[in-house]
Amino acid sequence: MNSVLRRNLAKLQCALKKDLNFNTGNCFFTRNLNIGVQGAGYGGGQPKSGLIHGPELIRGSGFIQFLVDEVGHDIKDYGDLTFDETRDKSPTIVEGCVPLNNVGSISRANFQIYESTRKILSDNRVPLTLGGDHSISIGTLAAVSEARQDIGILWVDAHADLNTPYTTNSGNLHGLPMGFHVKELAHDFKCLATQFNWLVPRIPAKNIAYIGLREIGGRFNPKAQRENIKRLGIKTYTMGDVDRLGICEPISSKPTLYLEILSLDSGQRIFANICSVRCGDIAELDYNQILDN
Repeated sequence: MNSVLRRNLAKLQCALKKDLNFNTGNCFFTRNLNIGVQGAGYGGGQPKSGLIHGPELIRGSGFIQFLVDEVGHDIKDYGDLTFDETRDKSPTIVEGCVPLNNVGSISRANFQIYESTRKILSDNRVPLTLGGDHSISIGTLAAVSEARQDIGILWVDAHADLNTPYTTNSGNLHGLPMGFHVKELAHDFKCLATQFNWLVPRIPAKNIAYIGLREIGGRFNPKAQRENIKRLGIKTYTMGDVDRLGICEPISSKPTLYLEILSLDSGQRIFANICSVRCGDIAELDYNQILDN
């Protein structure tokens, strides 16, 4: 296993274990969830290789068993999805945009993820998806927002992933997954309506909060994305804010959050998302333990 990944997962387990009996105000760690685990080791949203191994590495760390033994969750493992990793022969060209990479492959993979997540939800289980690059949340969010009419998003990551086809400066769709689902940005995605004809944006910007943003306006969050966050009034909290305010205030700012997205920045990006949790379900976040090397 990648040594950095092993170290970060171990730190995450320690942080969670420390918080099992934490109870202050609205912050508490939820036990006894019925969880459905699925592996989605798809990496076509960006150019690096190796993300196909993400689910295997996360399972091999003992993290899933930790959720059973230490937290008390009931877990059913739905196995790993198998994707056709063949990349598109040429980028998608849209007037006014940089060439968009691998659009067809990403849509097909995320339709699989969408269908499998719907299955987990129909079994009345909380989907826990092991990736994979950030583009896999296009499919998970599509399924959960379809099932929950007033879903909110708590996006825990160093980057906002709120680009549109017109604001991305790389053409890699792993920087666009949140943008796909924001109702107010739907007009910017009409140029991809043919490829993503199965996807309906259902999430209003007021239902989104970011925790852990590190680089707004930098290379991964160009100026237009930063302006979208401001224009749409999306709540944002840096890890400095979390250190200063604690985690309760950022979480309680969105009382109807049902989805947590947790991204571990560990050299190769490892992505896990836990759907359908209440807003009080995180006791603590530590940037050094969870989001950094």
